[in-house]
Amino acid sequence: MKILFDLISIQGYHSGGGEYVKIVFQKLLSNESNSIFGLYDSHLPFLGRDLDDISTRVQLLDVQNKDIYEYIRTYEIDTFFIGIVQRYIRYNLQNIECKIICVIHDVGDLEIVNNNIHYLYPYSLKNYMRMSIDYWLRNTKYSTPNRVKAQYQKIEPLLLQDNVTLITVSKYTRNSLLYFFTKLEKKQINVLYPPGKKYILDKNVSKENLTNIFSQKKKYLLFLNANRENKNFNILLRSWNVIKKRFPDMLLIVTGSKGELSDKDIISFDYVSNSDVEYLYMNAWALIYSSYTEGFGYPPIEAMKYSTPVISSNVCSMPEILGDAALYFSPLYENDLFCKVECLSENYHYYKMKSREQYQKIALKQVQDFDKLINGIIDGFS
Repeated sequence: MKILFDLISIQGYHSGGGEYVKIVFQKLLSNESNSIFGLYDSHLPFLGRDLDDISTRVQLLDVQNKDIYEYIRTYEIDTFFIGIVQRYIRYNLQNIECKIICVIHDVGDLEIVNNNIHYLYPYSLKNYMRMSIDYWLRNTKYSTPNRVKAQYQKIEPLLLQDNVTLITVSKYTRNSLLYFFTKLEKKQINVLYPPGKKYILDKNVSKENLTNIFSQKKKYLLFLNANRENKNFNILLRSWNVIKKRFPDMLLIVTGSKGELSDKDIISFDYVSNSDVEYLYMNAWALIYSSYTEGFGYPPIEAMKYSTPVISSNVCSMPEILGDAALYFSPLYENDLFCKVECLSENYHYYKMKSREQYQKIALKQVQDFDKLINGIIDGFS
């Protein structure tokens, strides 16, 4: 089996989808019957040691040197695996005749512009200019909704091809695809939950102030990736003073924060290692997950692995993945978030128990679905 594997989806920046692609890549490499060629873009950087780790294991093919279909014909590729289909909007996807497997994790950018969520983002010069264009030039190709829709129109013909198998990571994402791309209604869309991430816990926590918090067993709320606008960190910031007044011993630990936050009880980090994130999950009083959009949502399940309760927004894939194990709030109402923190304090041990139960349920499905994915890539989907 000759597989052309998408490495472009792990280039440029870190994402949950990129982690998914790495796990699939490692699993396919473990099967010696597979001959894998790595498709990458020399105009995009690899992260960390990714290039060193990959270059010794597969033959790399630069999309800047040839069109994808030329590589497929030259190397007689059987299957082309695309781990994040949106990363291929800029490339020529025509004349590809081999089997193609496309993974679509979400259509969050479509959901955001379709529901005007981007108008709720924190003020910045970039957002101000974007909103001005959307107001004054709403019917032109320069408006945000029209630009996003035009990008998806570039990949829609690929999704409809008979040689393309579509994979999504939740029922929610599948149904969203059917809403935005009505022509897909006759196409089989396979729902396979993404594999769980497995990080090695270092013996010691790398950040000294975290070690002190853990050793003193201080209570804290955990919020991850605050720099990403769709994670909706501002709703927690707006409600923090009231939460703090009600729970004076509570801290807030934030990752992905670009600058220092003024409150002495808010501890922020720009970057935290994977190992330290695991320790953060393990010791948190609760994870706050206030996203506007998610296709699956890794952090809540990763926190539930340690029986850590989750307070989550009530939209998109979250109710499907978290079931009755999370407390839900509207991502638009800061008072609703406060109410759920209060509710958790009254029913804390119940939600710790439900968190672990839900993790075990989802983790089992993740293992089963990952086997189906790998077998489907190698042997085909029925």
